[in-house]
Amino acid sequence: MLESELESVNKKLNLLKEGEGENVEEKAYESNVYESYRKDLEEVVKSLAEACNRLESAALKQEQKIKSLPQVEGRMNEGQRHKDIILEIFKEVKKAKLEAERKLYEMR
Repeated sequence: MLESELESVNKKLNLLKEGEGENVEEKAYESNVYESYRKDLEEVVKSLAEACNRLESAALKQEQKIKSLPQVEGRMNEGQRHKDIILEIFKEVKKAKLEAERKLYEMR
């Protein structure tokens, strides 16, 4: 009778060990996916930061172009409109960058 109980307990222990093995593999897989996602997110933040820098440069160049244009109202208005578009894009990219940075911070 004790032998049958011992066998039953051993079977249950073996099942638990097998389950733990699967669990370890699953955790390792999830860890790899998480790490990969984190690295991708870091690349996104880096790319968005570069985009922000380029958009700021473009806005400054546009400002200089506006100042160098002959004082013709149509050209000035068009130049200002282009600058405003660049700044609107910059705001959206900056917002996306901050959101990605926040998500990355939460992951750490």
